[in-house]
Amino acid sequence: MTRQWRTGNRACPDRQDCLSSTASRRRRRSAVFAALLLLLLIAPTLYACPVCWGAPDDPMVKSANNGVWVLLGVVGFVQIGFAALFISLWRRARQQQRFRESLHVIEGGPLS
Repeated sequence: MTRQWRTGNRACPDRQDCLSSTASRRRRRSAVFAALLLLLLIAPTLYACPVCWGAPDDPMVKSANNGVWVLLGVVGFVQIGFAALFISLWRRARQQQRFRESLHVIEGGPLS
């Protein structure tokens, strides 16, 4: 009977095959780790665009700030619209409930 070695989900017929696949996986992981580390070390030069890194009185910075305010205004307008929708639905439901309560069954009708 031959012994089966396992590495992860794969069965290896020989122990050397398992060890070599484990070593290659370790090399691959260390290469990916080194690439990510290199990317992180290079990235500080890429953090800020000229608008964000520039002078606060620059026209591009002012226009970017104005764009932020416009988008905040749009978001606020949409939220106010949702609130108005739910308030109008609530008022209509109350009005419909009052209308139903105002109806009453006539005593001694044809079905009694």
